[in-house]
Amino acid sequence: MTALLLVDDHQLVRLGLVSLLNAEHDLEVVAEAGSASEAIDVLKNPQLTVDVAIVDIAMPGQSGIALLSLLRAERPEIKVLMLSMHADEAYVVEALRNGAAGYVLKGAGAASIISA
Repeated sequence: MTALLLVDDHQLVRLGLVSLLNAEHDLEVVAEAGSASEAIDVLKNPQLTVDVAIVDIAMPGQSGIALLSLLRAERPEIKVLMLSMHADEAYVVEALRNGAAGYVLKGAGAASIISA
């Protein structure tokens, strides 16, 4: 079972992703956060195991890229999948250079995020 953390500032997006991902037999959303700072607080729980964080690239306050850099430094065992509405190559390159395991567009089909 792959344990997931969802980080997106839009509650409706998180609700949709939780429904989609939890329907898969090998995926489980174990935590959610509406911002980078909330995600950091969630991950302070030593009893919470997270395998993959799905992180929105553009959020108010601290960006998803900043959270990605922090996660790579503090919790390198967590793979980070960036989720974005930005198809611009510069965003993709920046995310991958900072250690993202992948980059999925919010406009992609459900199968794209599940396979990623």
